[in-house]
Amino acid sequence: MTKDVIEKIKTLESKRAPWNVAPESMSFILRIAKIVRCKNILEIGTYNGYSALKLSMVTDKLITLERDKLFIKEAKENLKIAKNIELIEGDALKTLKDKIIRKNFYDLIFIDAMKPEYQGYFLIVKNMLSNGGVIIFDNTISHRKKIGETFFKEIKDSNFEINEFSYGDGLIVLSKNKIKFSPKDLKHKYNG
Repeated sequence: MTKDVIEKIKTLESKRAPWNVAPESMSFILRIAKIVRCKNILEIGTYNGYSALKLSMVTDKLITLERDKLFIKEAKENLKIAKNIELIEGDALKTLKDKIIRKNFYDLIFIDAMKPEYQGYFLIVKNMLSNGGVIIFDNTISHRKKIGETFFKEIKDSNFEINEFSYGDGLIVLSKNKIKFSPKDLKHKYNG
C-alpha cells in the first residue's frame, strides 16, 4: 500500500459524500475481507472510488464497475494511484456478462449500485464467487423498498447463508461457508 493511496483515502474521508459507504460499514467489510483472505474482489458501483481504494488495501486485484459518466471521471482521477484496481465503464448488468470478467472467481463481491437491479446482479454474480467467498450488499435496510421484495425472496430461496447487519444503512452478507462473526455482529442476524 502506497502512501499516496492512504493520503487519497484520507482526503476522500475528510470530504465524505452521502453516497460513500458509511465508515462503520466499510470497517466491517474490511474485517470480512481479511477473514476471507481476499485475492480478487469485484465491486459493482464505484462512485468516487472511495470503497475501491479501501478494499484495494486487502486484496491483490480489484475490478470495479461504474456506468455514470460523472462518477467515472472522478473515480478515474482518484483511482489512478492504485496499481491493483481496474475500473470498467458501462452498465454492470451488461458488463457482468463479459467473458473476461466472468472467467474470474472472486473472493468478495461488493454491491452498492442501482438498488432495483440488486436481484439481477445477484443472479449473475452468484456463480462468480470463489469457494469460501462472500457477496455483500449495501443499503439493505435504508433502501429495502427500492431494492424490492423479489430480491429478498431470491436470496432467501438460494443456498447461501444470509446475515444482515445494521451497520450504516444495512449490509447483507451472503456466504456458502459459515463465517465466524463476533457475538456483537451476530445480534443483527437476518430474519428475512
